[in-house]
Amino acid sequence: MSGRDPKTGRFEKGWKGGPGNPHGGRSARFRSMLLSKVTDQHLEEALEALMEQVRQGNISAIRELLDRVIGKSVANDVLERLDDMESKLSTLGNLHNGAPDVDSGKIDAA
Repeated sequence: MSGRDPKTGRFEKGWKGGPGNPHGGRSARFRSMLLSKVTDQHLEEALEALMEQVRQGNISAIRELLDRVIGKSVANDVLERLDDMESKLSTLGNLHNGAPDVDSGKIDAA
């Protein structure tokens, strides 16, 4: 008995949930304390310190800056490689006589 609606997968009305995160309340209080102590001036100083490290050529600082500004490179790299592979497959399919055209979506079982 899962307590879920078989059609939608949502929990049924009245279904008691689990205990949740036992450290959630403590983490929330800690985060709240941090946010109450950190001012815009603190953040500006931290950013300036990071930018100084970037200007000095610190690779870790450069990586941190780029990760925060444009996102982790892994996700972008995967998308670029996928586009490249699709392009190569399309070219390969067009080069071979009788081979299916990958872009057409038509594959004849001959």
